[in-house]
Amino acid sequence: MAWGDLEMFSLITSRLPATSPLTYAIQCMYTVNLFCSYPLQLSPAVTLLESYVFDTVNKPTPTRYWMQNLARTGMVAFTIVVGLSIYSKIDLFLDILSAATCSPLAFTLPALFHYKLCGYNKSDLFIVIVTTALSIFMVSQAVYELIDDLV
Repeated sequence: MAWGDLEMFSLITSRLPATSPLTYAIQCMYTVNLFCSYPLQLSPAVTLLESYVFDTVNKPTPTRYWMQNLARTGMVAFTIVVGLSIYSKIDLFLDILSAATCSPLAFTLPALFHYKLCGYNKSDLFIVIVTTALSIFMVSQAVYELIDDLV
């Protein structure tokens, strides 16, 4: 679940009766959902990290097994520390993530793929250049707001 989902959940559960057993059941199910979906979200990052750090060609050894567990524990600890440290500024953090990842994924990459696959059309290249510049501007603006808010 993303942080935006957490805000939406809080909005929905705030309308439910506070002492209702149904409300408690929904909150418990949501908590179980968070605990069960976290490993799924972390799995691609763990796989990528382990492919760079560990030798994946040879047969795993007990030492490698425990080093992988230590690396995974470190990643979980890192995400906990980051989450706790930016909790009060989560909206600005989401702005940075959205500008850095969602905008290029939605606008730049499709135009770039179309440019490469369909004959190097100049209008596609123009879209790639403009959306890249806008993404850089949005990221820098969000970082500026975060720094300004911290100071």
